[in-house]
Amino acid sequence: MIHKYKIIFSDFDGTLTQDDELRPIFFDILNTIIKNEAELVIVSGRSLSWGHFFLTHLPVTHTIMEGGGVIQYKDERGLLQNDFQISEDEMDRLALCSDKLLQKFPNVNLSADSIGRKTDRAIELREVGLDSTLSNEIREFLDEQNVNHSTSNVHINFWCGEVSKYKAVTEYLKKYKNIDEQDCLYFGDSLNDESMFEHFPNTVGVANISKVIDQLKFKPSVVLMGKKMEGPSGLLHHLNSLVK
Repeated sequence: MIHKYKIIFSDFDGTLTQDDELRPIFFDILNTIIKNEAELVIVSGRSLSWGHFFLTHLPVTHTIMEGGGVIQYKDERGLLQNDFQISEDEMDRLALCSDKLLQKFPNVNLSADSIGRKTDRAIELREVGLDSTLSNEIREFLDEQNVNHSTSNVHINFWCGEVSKYKAVTEYLKKYKNIDEQDCLYFGDSLNDESMFEHFPNTVGVANISKVIDQLKFKPSVVLMGKKMEGPSGLLHHLNSLVK
């Protein structure tokens, strides 16, 4: 088994992917987790449509998507279900804010997968730049609208209501698994993983977190170091080091 861990939670982009690609090593990770009697739960800022893809194409039972806005699973009939973590009113307020944002910044487009999003929206970082003036202006606008936002490797995500990866993970453990946090491990590499780093007891930052580590107030329990410890390679190496 993988130490005492029953569930391996992991961010997706930059943690399970390498150079924006899902490579064969991902399946090595998945096989290692399953072989050692644990489960993988992907916790991502990606849209719920990505979660549906994971549930229908991978041997996983649950996903947590949209930065914690929705817990997804297959029910006893094999049908996909979405357990939204915010109210319809907050989703409506988000839609209104999205319209205002696009009016104020007519040259900015929402990410391609925003059409499938319910609890948040996303702007491609490639379009606005991580530290650009435009990016800062967008964040200031969202603050003025009292709308929450965070940054991943690929997106500026924004949402209404109380949403975080940690809040959704704790709800998932209580509602669907009845497993203690101490029996779980989380891997991440980005700014939007900070709620997990702050509150979750067992966290690992793969080495590419070095790009944003100075921006994190709360850091992972373990930070992997070196080029070979980046992304999925670092994740798999760390898992193998824990196998009894």
